[in-house]
Order: sequence, then C-alpha cells, then structure tokens
Amino acid sequence: MKSLLAALFILSLVGCTQTNKKTKLVVLISIDQMRGDYLDDFNSQMEYGFKELVSNGIVFNNANHNHFNTTTAAGHATIVTGFHPSLNGITGNTIYNRSTQENHYSIEDTSVTFIGVDSCFLQKVSSKRLLKPSFGDRIKASNSESKYYSIALKDRSSVLMGGKSADRAFWFNAATTTMVSTNSYKQPFPNWVKGFSASEVLKEELANGWILDKRFARLSSTSIDSIGVEKDRFYPKFPHTLSSFDTAKVNEYKEGAFYWNTPYGDKYILEFSKQLISNEELGKDNNVDVLTIG
Repeated sequence: MKSLLAALFILSLVGCTQTNKKTKLVVLISIDQMRGDYLDDFNSQMEYGFKELVSNGIVFNNANHNHFNTTTAAGHATIVTGFHPSLNGITGNTIYNRSTQENHYSIEDTSVTFIGVDSCFLQKVSSKRLLKPSFGDRIKASNSESKYYSIALKDRSSVLMGGKSADRAFWFNAATTTMVSTNSYKQPFPNWVKGFSASEVLKEELANGWILDKRFARLSSTSIDSIGVEKDRFYPKFPHTLSSFDTAKVNEYKEGAFYWNTPYGDKYILEFSKQLISNEELGKDNNVDVLTIG
C-alpha cells in the first residue's frame, strides 16, 4: 500500500508569523510516499527548498490524520478537507458503486470535456464525488476575489486538492507533454499553458536522460547499479533515457513516460508552478490566494 505524507508548507504563513505581514499566497505541497523521517534522513543532502523550510519554517513531527486507507485520492481529499474518507466521499483511488456493483475511478466524470488539447486519451474526471469543502474552497467562499489553482502530474491529485471551487486544476497529459484541464472550471484556460511543453521546457534533460548522481544516492563504492528487486518502466541500469525503456512496458508516448518516471516530472511541475504564479499574478494583491501542488 502506498503511503502518503502531506508536506503542508504554508510558505507565506511562515513569513507572516515572523514579520506580521498579511498572508497573500498559501501554498500546499503534497509529496506521494514521502515519510516524515526523510527530513532527518536526508538533511545533510538537502539544499535550498527543504533546507530553507526546515531551517526557517515550522516542522510538526507528529501530525497525522487517523485513517487507514492511504491511497493518493483518499489522502489528498483528507488533507485539503480535514475530514476522514468516510465523510469526504473519497474512500480510495477506486470506489464501489452499490447500484451497479462495479468499481469506478473515484474522480471519474464522463460528463466533462477536456480543454487545452485537441484530443485526449485520459479519463474524464472531476471533483463531483468530493462531499466536503477544501480549505481553498473556504477561502474562496470568504472572498470571491481570492484565486485558487491546483497542479499535479496525476489527475486525482490536482482535481481533489482543487476542491469544489478552484479557478482551474491542471494535470499532465503524457501524449503532448503539456498540462490539460476540463470544462468543469470557471476560469478560461490560459493561452500560455498550451505552449508550455515539458519536451521544450526540459529539452536538455530529455536529451541527457536521468543520470545517477551518487552524491544523493545511498550507494557505497562497491554497490551495484542493478539488483533483482528493481521494477520500473526503464531497464534497471542508469542512465535512464528514451532508449532505455523496457519496450514491453512502454511503446508509445515515450517522452511523456520519461517525465512520469524520472525526477524531471517534478521539475516540470515546479517550472509550471512558477510560470502560473507569475502569469496569473498569485499573491500580488491584498486577497489571499491558494496554490496546491502534487
């Protein structure tokens, strides 16, 4: 079973506690399968982001939601609403429909249409099954001028952290290496998003592949690169490039699969987030804005 730790980094609130300045942008970052003890385990290797947050922010060593099912959908819904899965409506990545006696994707919604792309093979999704408001929804309810955006590689991460009233949620389309959304959101789809392709933004990374950096790997000088328990879409040995995919597992949309299966997918989300903050002017006025990142 996957574990999910929500790294709730309300960046501007940290600054608020130190300078008494009004909060302008609330950022929530949820990291799939990141345990809390990793902050200690990898502290000596951290630079910039995590180091800054740990050194100058507030770290809660015993923060948790007391529920059993820690799939990404249930976890994200619980994080943003504060309600357990039994109450927020999202009990797992899939849910059981008693009337049809079938399992369904928890955010499936065949009534929506994709925008930002001419055609899309992804499942049609929305947050219609989410029964409780997210903290972003509550901020929007208290001030209609507040902006609320959600971003992730996974559709369920972005859609659920975007709650019921996000201006727009974006998720990754491997076929085009761009972000897509649906018509269930009120704000127009930004023109800049259509041209913000991972294959262009991270062209150098795509060409070079994922190269093992032993500074950040738990390897001794005698460690071997390939061991029997490794399972992935790539052949086990580094570097991981377009040509090193296991063709039995990946035979189409290789560029998109590259970003899905390397740290460069997260790097693309970072670059997209920075672009979104700039282009949509998040945190620029006196209204509290929200950005969730998965």
